[in-house]
Amino acid sequence: MDAERPAPARRRIRPVAWEPVWQGSGEGQATVVAAALEAAGMRARTQGGTIAGGRVPALTQDFWAVIVRSREAERARHYLRLHDEGSNVVSAEPGPRTSDQLATLKFAAVALLGLALFALATALYYSV
Repeated sequence: MDAERPAPARRRIRPVAWEPVWQGSGEGQATVVAAALEAAGMRARTQGGTIAGGRVPALTQDFWAVIVRSREAERARHYLRLHDEGSNVVSAEPGPRTSDQLATLKFAAVALLGLALFALATALYYSV
């Protein structure tokens, strides 16, 4: 007579949290960065794609990110900074804006204001 074996204990599978550590505009570069992180012993994946510019092909852009497990994120960021990828490293927490970011925001605000004024002037010109 066979003795009954107890049912195996169920393992609880915890979801793995992933965090972006790098962002750029090319799938090839993202793949190389992910491979470098893998070679350094960190699990890495790429995410991204192309956003079509509609009728204006020049507006088509690629957005790519490299993600790693959250517990390895700081180590991955440090590794990337040491290997000349610091400009593409994604910060864990939002910090103060850099002077380049502020300049970009000012440019965008002025460009939008200029576009609004142009649209207003055009509307006034054609309404007369």
